[in-house]
Amino acid sequence: SKPGLIPHDLIEEYALSSGQYDVFKLIDAMAQKKNPEKIIQILDYLHKTNFEPAIIVWALARAVRNQLTHHPQDKIALNRLIQLALIDQAIKTGAHQEAWSKLYQLSL
Repeated sequence: SKPGLIPHDLIEEYALSSGQYDVFKLIDAMAQKKNPEKIIQILDYLHKTNFEPAIIVWALARAVRNQLTHHPQDKIALNRLIQLALIDQAIKTGAHQEAWSKLYQLSL
């Protein structure tokens, strides 16, 4: 390729990934629990593009709270909500790397 030009395959890869990797796709992938590789790909993309982890926490907490309205005794969902609160605390104290690490752990 010529200097200063972005290779076509890189542009194509970015266009494909940016369309299929967002916080809502992450929530869907986590809810389906069928494809851990896809979950990691989405988190990697969000992390590499400096997506704000607080938005991920907000969206996941919203989904978990919604699940708890239908299944209030769901211990896995209750545990997730506790983990999300800890991740939120890490974000608020400036420990973003720790927050991302915990998001990866929570997602799998």
